[in-house]
Formats: sequence, structure tokens, C-alpha cells
Amino acid sequence: MKDFFNDKLEEIRNSGRGKKMRWVAIMSAATMTVIVAFWLFYLGKNGRPVQGEAVEETVGKWEIFKSGFKIITSKLFGPRTINIE
Repeated sequence: MKDFFNDKLEEIRNSGRGKKMRWVAIMSAATMTVIVAFWLFYLGKNGRPVQGEAVEETVGKWEIFKSGFKIITSKLFGPRTINIE
């Protein structure tokens, strides 16, 4: 089995650019599929809501967005200081 993989790897190394790029695309797609599958499994296992009392939302999404926007704009357009040594 190890010889098969070594032979296949040598074949890919000695092949042209097109074949190498095809293998890169295939292996990248396979890796992304595995990562997304693990992610979906994790979400399915841990994403279920907890049974219990309903918690009333006191702060809305719009208020959170506004406060975050204010913080970001104050950092961008706030007073600037220059330190001269």
C-alpha cells in the first residue's frame, strides 16, 4: 500500500502542470468537504437549543449594531494624538 502511494506521488511529481493543478483542485475539494462535514456534525451535536424557560431579549439587534458602529467610527474619526520624542 505504501508503495502505491509513493508511486502515485512520483507520477504526479513527474507529470505536467495541468495534471498537478487537477490534483491540487481535487485534494482541496476533498479537504474542504471533510472540514464542512466535521463542522456540520459539530453544529448538529451542539447547536440544539436548551430546554427551559424562554429568556426575554432586552437588547435588540439594532441597538447592538448601533453601539458597535459608534465604537468603530469613534476609533476611526476620533481625536488623534501625536507623540514627539
